[in-house]
Amino acid sequence: MALPQGGPGTATSGTLAVKATPRGGLGTINTSAQSLLVAPQAGASPVVTVRNLSQNGMLTQEGNTYNLDLDAIQFSSANSTINLAIGNAARPGSDQLAGTFTTANMIGFGVTGASLAAPILAGTSYNGLQLAMNQLKFGPNSETIVFNPTDTNASGFAAPLAPVTINVAYTLEAPTMAYNQAWGDVHIITYNNLNYNFQGVGEFVLAHSTYPGHSFDIQMRLSPFRGSSTVSITLLRRRRAP
Repeated sequence: MALPQGGPGTATSGTLAVKATPRGGLGTINTSAQSLLVAPQAGASPVVTVRNLSQNGMLTQEGNTYNLDLDAIQFSSANSTINLAIGNAARPGSDQLAGTFTTANMIGFGVTGASLAAPILAGTSYNGLQLAMNQLKFGPNSETIVFNPTDTNASGFAAPLAPVTINVAYTLEAPTMAYNQAWGDVHIITYNNLNYNFQGVGEFVLAHSTYPGHSFDIQMRLSPFRGSSTVSITLLRRRRAP
């Protein structure tokens, strides 16, 4: 027999008397059966914390809002992935921390690990939340992750807690050394810092010197990737005319 939370009333426990009668009204089978009902009970509430495991930038907290400022990052620099930990800082024996994540899915970031496989025990943390700076857009970039926590325990108790907001921001700067680049399907950056995507099929000039007497140029061949509609680079060739 299953009863909804709060069905027996507000008491934490109580005795339920059961009268069993067969179908057809042939008489009562048992008039004295009893069962002890125990309602879900709240324990010590979990305490949500957020930590930056990558040690990049400055993480600050204002109430339930965390702000991670990564400052200026030069294009193609190292350490382009941020690892965050969601912790339950309550004392041992306190309730567990469950919950869900929502993300803004902004162009400058790729978010992975935004789900909990199991509730977070008191004194432990979930360290799988990652943000990759995909470096597709020069200038300011930001992402907002909202963790919607739930207080839960083994008695079946569950109650929502106040949402926790994580704001991450950085500014992608052009490199100090001028260069151009093409990769993927197909992302191109020119010497004058123009950043765009190109899906043409054929052979194209990626770079060509206009300096008198120079014959340097780089050609690229673009073709469909394994028969799909996505175009990728199949050949980069550096050529010097005789």
